[in-house]
Amino acid sequence: MLSGFVSLPSVLHAITQRPWRALGFAALLTVLGGVGGLQLDIFTARKALFPKDTPALQRLERFLDTFGAATDLIVALDGEDRATRGRFAAALSARLAERPEIRSAAAGVPPGFFLDRLWLLLPGEALDGLSRALKAPLAPAPTAAEISLSLQLAGNLIAIPEALQRDPLTFVPAAEGAPTAEALAGALTGAAQTWRRWISDDTLRGEDDLDLWPTLAPLGAGQLADGAFLSRDGRLSFVFVRPQDTSEEITALAPLVEITRQTADQLAASWRAEGLSPPKVALTGMPAVVYEEFSTLQADIPKVVGVAVGLIALIIFGALRSWRRALAIFVPMGLGVIWSLGVIWLLVGHLTLLTSTFTAILFGLGVDYGIFMSARILDGLPADADEATRRAAIAEGAAATRRPLWVAGGATALIFCALIPSNFTGFAELGVVAASGVILVLLATFLVQPALLVLLPPAPTASRSALSPPPTSRSRRRGSWAVVAVAAVISLLALDHATELGFNHDLLSLLPDDSEAARYQRRMTAESDFNAEMVIFTAPDLATARHMEAQARALPAIARVQGPSALMPADAEARAAHARSLAPQAAALPDALRDRILSFGEALTAAHLQQIAALARRARPLAQDAHLAAALADLAAALDQPNALARTQALVFATAARAHREARRLQGWAQAAPLTVAELPASVRDRMFAADGTVALYAAPRASVYQPEALAELVDQAYSVSPEATGFPTTHRVFSSMVVEDFIRGSLLAFAVALGWIALSLRRPRLILLAALPLAVGGLWTLGVMGFFGLRFDFANVVALPLVMGLAVDYGVWLAHSISDHPSASPWWSARLARRPILLAAATTLSGLGAVMLGQYNGMVGVGHTITIGLLACVIAALVVVPAIADCRRR
Repeated sequence: MLSGFVSLPSVLHAITQRPWRALGFAALLTVLGGVGGLQLDIFTARKALFPKDTPALQRLERFLDTFGAATDLIVALDGEDRATRGRFAAALSARLAERPEIRSAAAGVPPGFFLDRLWLLLPGEALDGLSRALKAPLAPAPTAAEISLSLQLAGNLIAIPEALQRDPLTFVPAAEGAPTAEALAGALTGAAQTWRRWISDDTLRGEDDLDLWPTLAPLGAGQLADGAFLSRDGRLSFVFVRPQDTSEEITALAPLVEITRQTADQLAASWRAEGLSPPKVALTGMPAVVYEEFSTLQADIPKVVGVAVGLIALIIFGALRSWRRALAIFVPMGLGVIWSLGVIWLLVGHLTLLTSTFTAILFGLGVDYGIFMSARILDGLPADADEATRRAAIAEGAAATRRPLWVAGGATALIFCALIPSNFTGFAELGVVAASGVILVLLATFLVQPALLVLLPPAPTASRSALSPPPTSRSRRRGSWAVVAVAAVISLLALDHATELGFNHDLLSLLPDDSEAARYQRRMTAESDFNAEMVIFTAPDLATARHMEAQARALPAIARVQGPSALMPADAEARAAHARSLAPQAAALPDALRDRILSFGEALTAAHLQQIAALARRARPLAQDAHLAAALADLAAALDQPNALARTQALVFATAARAHREARRLQGWAQAAPLTVAELPASVRDRMFAADGTVALYAAPRASVYQPEALAELVDQAYSVSPEATGFPTTHRVFSSMVVEDFIRGSLLAFAVALGWIALSLRRPRLILLAALPLAVGGLWTLGVMGFFGLRFDFANVVALPLVMGLAVDYGVWLAHSISDHPSASPWWSARLARRPILLAAATTLSGLGAVMLGQYNGMVGVGHTITIGLLACVIAALVVVPAIADCRRR
């Protein structure tokens, strides 16, 4: 297998005789590699990691071509005052809509649009009930005595029935379609809070100051109050921003995110200049997640590479006490990395978020070869040798490393090559990038290091290989058996804990701990009816869309469906006719309703308010909802204030004016007609209807899409509605399944390929066993330690396992050759001989690979944790377990 390297000693001899030629050739390769590296594109879209023929990705591409975007950039406004957030959201969406890069920006839907067409939203029986109510004469406004009697009866209802005391909201079974007890409690809480606010705030005067959202939102009708996009508790406001450029690459997402952030900051600054307090602005949704991911990596990689290079240089110089030897090790590694960029440009043509991080990792992995070669060269370099002898010794020492280095480097390259057959494009490209990088760093070591050692000769050291090895003692043999026994016990425990390893499917967990995009996306999913991770259905026409919407609503895995059926029901014409028939009956309603409410307000007395306060105090202990109990207590306290009557009457008068305004909308029903697509608000139309007539439906999952079982159930049910279903859940299921399957298959194949290469290269069973033991033992211990500490593999640190395998092979092959070169010596002595280069290689590798733990990106930090655990396990296996086993097998 190594017969092709027979001429390598002569090549190395030529390099040591003409070092400048070798360095000139290396410089030429470096220029070519650098030019190629400058041509590399970096693809940041996650779809760049998928094979292009994946059906799920093709469906998503078709949707993007039709609708322009699968998900919007979402501005989340966080603040205590909902009204302030509403004004800020409206102003921000107006400013964003003026930007040419923005296709649309929506903070809500005009509430008048829904109120004018309430006949579309109300159930048929509700319209019938409204018809009967309009035909019946209005009850006269109650007198003061009647109000007192009603309050007295209410007090008796609270005090007497036992069932009411057990559960004041649910003792009567709710009719189908009626509000739940929780919804009623929320509505009562909102009404009590609104009343208390009017008593406490003298600035609230007219109908425009009347906030109906706290009362309507718990009943699912919050948008009828102000039309704003809000969380269910009203603590978050949302602005949905859709870009003109629908690309998912960072070149399109970065301007979108930066323009939105800049516009929000400018608006906030103008508010502060006017003495106003703007809400907190946060960006989330897929564009914000990808932008934050890329920005974090962009900031992390230079820092990590710089720290890794600096630490490696310090360790090499500190350990070797020779800047010349440090350069001889460091320069070939750096040149090999540059060469690999040129080869990547030729073979792949681009980098992804996954492969771009490997350039930093290659520094730590590639330095091992230079350390092993320089250790062997200086180990045999005679003191006080003349120039010719020194050059010959350098060539001879470098040639002596060809077998262990090519065996170790070849095994590492093949481990990465095992990823190339992966279905997951990200892994396949990583296999090409990593394997070519390892080979080129190895080539650079053989080409450049001997030349540098000739031109920058380090001081010779005493040859440790010439030292007389001590004989094996009986006590050391007993100690070896003890080490083997302990290693066996640890391996069994590791095997047990390795079975507890899981896979983290949550992509958001890869972002930094303080990630704004991840935090608010989780909040939006948990606290609102909006979701950035929806299943998307498409239908060729409205009738099909209605049918699919009904099917989707019946699926157990789907919580909510946003579709056109609410505004464009199948019976829209019948509803319109019914609404037109009601308009004449509503002619006198606005004035009559206003007059009744005004009469009620005028009949109120301070004594009535005291009765209401007493009722609130008595009802508070019976309230099953803590928020309702608190609202009742606050209202009772407010009703005791001197201005309570005047402020309550102001609230009633504002309600009368608002009721008059809204009741007049019924008169507009005389022109009721089914909606057309053109009449829909832009925020609804652009999201649900394409130019070619295609209709889109959006289904929010009931459970997290990052739970594999829930995700599989959701996608399977979605495909039962339409095999063309798309959206993040469908691609994420394919993405995660492909990663897990390729990870398992690639790891097993890499292990088998590495063992096969070692066996084919070394041939001798004893050497094969010794070289493979660190790979087997170190790999098992790595999995066991991860399982013991509850660590899991994820979409980032899965690439660490091939790296750990490569490290284990390097140490095992180097140690096996050290033992083989000294057959008469104790394996512990041979291990001590190899300990210095192995520990130095481990320290530099830990600096290069472990430096990624300094980053903010959790995906990269996880890679650092896994590699650190694996590296330590491999070193212990190589320097402790392997010598013990070899010692026990000696005759």
